[in-house]
Order: sequence, then structure tokens, then C-alpha cells
Amino acid sequence: DMLTLDFFKENSDQIHHTTNPFWTLLGDATDLEKISAHHREQLLFLNKEAADFVYQYLDDLNILDTKLWQPFVHLKFNTQEKLNHFEDDKTLKKWLYQREIAFATWVLVLPNFNSFPMLMTWKMLLNYSNDIFAHSDDLLVMVFTQTWYLFHHHEGETTFVKILNLK
Repeated sequence: DMLTLDFFKENSDQIHHTTNPFWTLLGDATDLEKISAHHREQLLFLNKEAADFVYQYLDDLNILDTKLWQPFVHLKFNTQEKLNHFEDDKTLKKWLYQREIAFATWVLVLPNFNSFPMLMTWKMLLNYSNDIFAHSDDLLVMVFTQTWYLFHHHEGETTFVKILNLK
């Protein structure tokens, strides 16, 4: 199984290897340079192999429905929580914090269209949530245990589902 933290850590880097000007969930090259080294160690960009693999994997499992305003219709989840059209960063950050996920948990942060997907700790997702959610169109966040998924729809609805018993 390639869906492991080790595989993604081996196939990611602190910088995005592209010669073109680029825009990531954390901004552009200049923005990235301003982030502290300690944080950069917890903010990694997937290489093409890892990125292609994870998007194909999600596609094969039919995790996200094409009707993105009901993102998880095919998923058998136990609980679902939604945050609608948050007014400010504090509301979103507080809501994410209330999901009670350990700060050290590594998550995949996957914008739609496979544009600069990332691997980061939950703490970094909370820390940079304003940038990450503002700079994304639609965004899926997943954990390697696949016990929960978070989906942010570009119109401002964020959905969190928990799956207690996996097949």
C-alpha cells in the first residue's frame, strides 16, 4: 500500500520544483521564503509521482462526488459536521481546532485539479488556515488512517466527516 506517511515524505520537498511562476496554497515563491525553517519542515509539496498517485486513488475510491456541494455521498461515514460561510479566519481556525485532531498529525492537503498538493501537520493547517482556505478553489484534507476527511467548497462550506469502522 502506497498510502503511507513514509511514501509521501519520501516523495515531497520543502520547495516546489518548477521553473514557472507558481501560486501555492501558501502563496508564491516570495511568500514561501518568509516562512520559518521550523514551519517549512512541516509544510511539504508532493512530487508528481505522489500527487498523481493520491488523486488517482481518491478517484478510484470515489471519495468525492462530482456534485461537490454534497462531497461525501458515496462514503459511509458516522458523523458529519459543517461550517457554513465563515466570516473570518478566527471562526474557521476555532472550528478546525474543535475537531480535536492532534497537532502532530500529518495530513494531505489536496486542492482540486492537482495543483501543488501538500503534506503538512494539522498544526500547520491551523496556523496557515486563512491562506490555505482563501487560496484554494475546492480542497480535500485527509489523514493516512482514513478515519476522517475534510472538504472545503469554494463557496464557503466546509464539511468534516468521521468514519469509525473501516471495511
